[in-house]
Amino acid sequence: MAANSLKEFGQEWCKEEGITADNALLLVTPTMAMPDEVFALAISDRFPTLSGILRKNEPTNNETLILCMFEGASPIVGVGREIHISVDGDTVFQVVRLEDRDPSKEGRVNIKDLKDSGLVDEWKKAKEAALLKEEVSKKENVSPSPSPATNILDREVPSLSASLSKCALTTNYRKLRCFSGARNPARDEDTYPLWIEHVEGQMDEWQDLGDGERRKRIREALRPPASSIISDLRRELPHADSYEYLKALDLAYGDTNTDDELFVKFHNTTQLEGEQPSEYLSRLQEILRQVVRRGVVKPTDSNQVRLKQFIRGILYNEMLLINLQLRDKLTHPPSFLQLLSSVRKQEEEDSMKASLTRPRQRVDAGKRAAAHNRVEAPVQPVHISRTSIPSESTPIQQTPHRPPPPRPHGNTSEVICFKCGEVGHISRMCNSPAAPEAINKKLIQFILGKQGNAKGRLVRGDQEST
Repeated sequence: MAANSLKEFGQEWCKEEGITADNALLLVTPTMAMPDEVFALAISDRFPTLSGILRKNEPTNNETLILCMFEGASPIVGVGREIHISVDGDTVFQVVRLEDRDPSKEGRVNIKDLKDSGLVDEWKKAKEAALLKEEVSKKENVSPSPSPATNILDREVPSLSASLSKCALTTNYRKLRCFSGARNPARDEDTYPLWIEHVEGQMDEWQDLGDGERRKRIREALRPPASSIISDLRRELPHADSYEYLKALDLAYGDTNTDDELFVKFHNTTQLEGEQPSEYLSRLQEILRQVVRRGVVKPTDSNQVRLKQFIRGILYNEMLLINLQLRDKLTHPPSFLQLLSSVRKQEEEDSMKASLTRPRQRVDAGKRAAAHNRVEAPVQPVHISRTSIPSESTPIQQTPHRPPPPRPHGNTSEVICFKCGEVGHISRMCNSPAAPEAINKKLIQFILGKQGNAKGRLVRGDQEST
C-alpha cells in the first residue's frame, strides 16, 4: 500500500476510534502471528508514552497494521521512516505519521520550547546511546548493527530536522479570542464581526499549517452555543475543512441577508456627505469581505469589483478619480491596500493645499477691512480775516491793537471716533458706518472751541464799522 494511502487509511481509522491524529502513529510490518499483548509490550519499551495499540491484518497485502496511541503528541525524536523493534527478533516497522504537517515548508523553532517539551533530553539520550553502541562495537571489533540511535544520526537526521522545524508552530502560537455567540458576551469574548475578521486574518498566516491544526485552533476558541454548531456540522460532514467551519458559523451568526441581497447592498453603498474617500473605501471593503466569504464574488475578482464600485460610489470627491486615474486601472486593478494608500496620499495633498491657501485669504480680507475703516483726514478750513478797506473820502483811523481773545479749547479728555464722529470710543472698536462730515464738525469744535456763532461766524472775525 502506498504511503499516501496508508496515511489516509490511518486517519480514517483514527476518526472511527475517536482518536486525534496528532496523538497517533501507524506502524506497518509483514504479517506476524503474535498476540496483541506481545506487540504492546515490545512497542512500549521503545515509546514510554504509549497508551495503547490497535491491530489489523491485511491479507491482500500480507501486512500487519498497528495503530499506536500516545498520551500526548506522537514522538518525534527517534522516529524516522523505519524503526527497529525487538519482536521475535529485530523487526523493521514502516512508520506513517498521521498529523497534517508538511515538513518541507519553512518554519521557526525556539530552543526553549524544545527544552520545555523534553525533546532536547530525548535527543541527548539517543545520541549518547548511539555513541555508547559504537564504542562497544569498536572494543569487540564488531561492526555496529543498525540501531534506533544510529538511524537518527545517519539516515534520519534530515527527516528529524524537518519534523522539529514545525515544533514551535504547533506549541507556541497566539490563540484566538473566544467566541460563544451569546447575546451578552463575556468580557474575554468578541462579537461575531470582530471575531470573524480576526480569524480570517489568522487563516492567511496559517497557510503553513495543515487543515487539521487550523480546525483545532478554531474549535479551541469556540464556546457554547457556537461550539455546538461545529459539533453538528462534524456529525453531518465528518470531513469538513476549516473554511466550512467558518461558513457554518457565518450562517448562524453572520448577516441575515441572502447572497443576492448582500450583493445588492454592496452595489448600493455610496459615499456619504462629509465622508472622506478613505473612510468610504474602508466601509466598502467591510461589506466586500462578507460577499467574498459567502462565495458570491471570487477572491480573484475582488479587486476589480471593489474598484468599480468605488468609482461609482464617489459622489463628493470626483477630482480624486481624475488625479489617481482610477478609470484607467480597471483592467489591472490595485489591491485594497494599494488603493487605500493612494487615496490617503491624495487626501493629504488636498488637505495641505487647502491649509496653504487659507492664511492668504485671511490677510486679503484684513487689508480690505482696513481700507474700508480708513477715513480721509479732514481738511482744516482756512480762516481769512477780512479787514475794512478805507475809502479815499474817509480818513483812516487807526484802532488800537487788541490782542486776540484766548482760543477756547474743548475738553481734551473726550475721545472722538475718527470713523463715525461719535464720542466715547475709538475707530477700531466702531461698528457704525463712516461719517466724514460729522468728523469735520467735531474737529472744528475741538480746535476752535465750542463757543461762537453756530452758523459759522468765526471768533476772530469781528469787524468794526465806522
